[in-house]
Amino acid sequence: MTTAITADRWHSVRRAYRVTGARFADLVARVPDPDAMVTAEWTVAETVAHVAMIAKMYTSLVRPDGAPVLAARGQSQVEKTTVDTVSVLNTLVLRDFPERDIEVLVAGLLADIEEVLRVTEDADPGTPLDWLGGSKVPLAGVLAHLVNELQVHGWDIAKALKLPWTIQPGDAALFFDLFLVGVLGNDVGHLLDTDESPRDRRIAVAFRSAYTSRSCWCCIGDG
Repeated sequence: MTTAITADRWHSVRRAYRVTGARFADLVARVPDPDAMVTAEWTVAETVAHVAMIAKMYTSLVRPDGAPVLAARGQSQVEKTTVDTVSVLNTLVLRDFPERDIEVLVAGLLADIEEVLRVTEDADPGTPLDWLGGSKVPLAGVLAHLVNELQVHGWDIAKALKLPWTIQPGDAALFFDLFLVGVLGNDVGHLLDTDESPRDRRIAVAFRSAYTSRSCWCCIGDG
């Protein structure tokens, strides 16, 4: 599996990065009560803080001289996070960054989005970057991940407060096309580690979509 990323796909994810961020900001501006519950655990303000912190972490990640946003405890959790313990990292980040003023959070989110686009304008979209659990994700995949976060949590907020929100299929497909295929094609690190013993058989998965640039295949094991 390769991580070759076309200029057209790079342009698409950069456009989606800016446009989806702006749409998310517009949605949040229509929220009448920042303390309204969005999920069983998070308010609107906490949901916005979660997305804003991911954007801030990615701003640091793409800068050649970027210092980690998280303190030592948080950075340690990043390095050992698996798909089963992402919630632990989310809780830690929200606890360590208490800002809940949604105007402040959205301003920071939009500024970080623009900074990432500025810093990466001439970058190779296939450049592998360190992600959770020692995994490696191509630069374009990192952008696609934030687009996905904005889409999903925008949907959460809109659904809870009965506000309009749409997800464009082509933008949603970027997550599979650039992030999922990207991490599988680079290095999953410890991201998929569990306490279960590995299965002694081949597992093959195919994902096909009219909105991705290719079929996504994943083969694990021998046989």
